[in-house]
This record gives sequence, C-alpha cells and structure tokens, in this order.
Amino acid sequence: MKNEQDLRVLKTRRNIMDSFLALLQEKPLEEISVTEICDRAQCSRNTFYLHFPYKEALYEKIVDSFVDTICSSFQNTEMLPGDSEEDYAQRHMHMVGEVLLSRRGLLTPILTGEHAHVFFAKLTDKLRDTLLDLTEQLFPGSSANKGYRLVCWYSASAIAGFLRGCIYDVPMDTPEALDILCMAHVPVFVAALKYLEE
Repeated sequence: MKNEQDLRVLKTRRNIMDSFLALLQEKPLEEISVTEICDRAQCSRNTFYLHFPYKEALYEKIVDSFVDTICSSFQNTEMLPGDSEEDYAQRHMHMVGEVLLSRRGLLTPILTGEHAHVFFAKLTDKLRDTLLDLTEQLFPGSSANKGYRLVCWYSASAIAGFLRGCIYDVPMDTPEALDILCMAHVPVFVAALKYLEE
C-alpha cells in the first residue's frame, strides 16, 4: 500500500495528471490510451494503475481538483471592519472571479467535447453546497430557508455560466471580465445577504 503523503507518490501522481492534461490538448479523452499517458509520464502501466483504476478516474480526479480549487475561493467569508455589504460583496466576488479566470487556460483541455457538462454540473452542485454550508456558519438555519436555497442555486448556476462563457464564447481580458462579473453578481450577493438578515 502506498503512502498518500509520500513526496514520490505525490510527484508521480502530479506527473501522470500533467501528462494526461497535455494529451487532452492534442485529442479527446476517448482517443487517449493508458499506454500513451504512461509514455508521456515516463511511468509503467502498473504505476498508473497504482494511482488510478482507469483513465476516466484520472479525468474525474482532475475535474474534482479544479472544482475544489474554485470552491475554496469562497472560504474567506469575513467582513472587514467598516465594510458595507456592497464593499464585502465586491471584494469577495473579485477574489472568486480571479480564481475562476486564472484557471481558464488549464481548464480548456479538460472541457473539450461532450465531457464539459460533467465539469459544469459538478461545479454548479459543489458551488451550491459550498454557498449553503458557508452561509449556515454565518446565519444558522439559513440552509433550511427555501428562498435562500433558491438563491444559492441561482448563484451557483450564474457563476458556472460566467466561467463557461469566458472559456467558450467571449475571449476577454481578466480585468474586463472581472468588472462584468462584479457588475452582474454583486447585486445578487447583496440581496442574498439582506434577505438572510431579515
């Protein structure tokens, strides 16, 4: 049994993942073989299978890793002294937007073909759950509020849709995209906070 925290294990896993991402830039998931991944990563098939039972599990691990990184940007929930709700929402959405947009280039290879829906479905669900969990910490009982749950669904879908648009449809510099995200989403964020405070 391998030690999951061993630096060699972590380095090998990272190498396999990076090699797989490089191959995804060249061809779709269905056309990539485990042998090709191993050749690119310079490891044996046995080594690959020690880390991942099949290539789709590797793909899911990469998707989950990106989703977790994006959702972790919501963890900083503290308002600074003197913050208005608008100030807090603006700063928070700007931070979340930077995390989203900084992943655009890395996400593009895994979002080719029909597999993009897997990523965006996971992202939407995890964002919704993250929003509900974080809000529950600030406003106990909020996760049972039907109206607020609906706001969380809306917010998660809107944020995932924003990222999808930035990747597939609208090539835009990060500062301009961040301005648009904040313009569109800060009022929703503020309305949700006020809704919970009532």
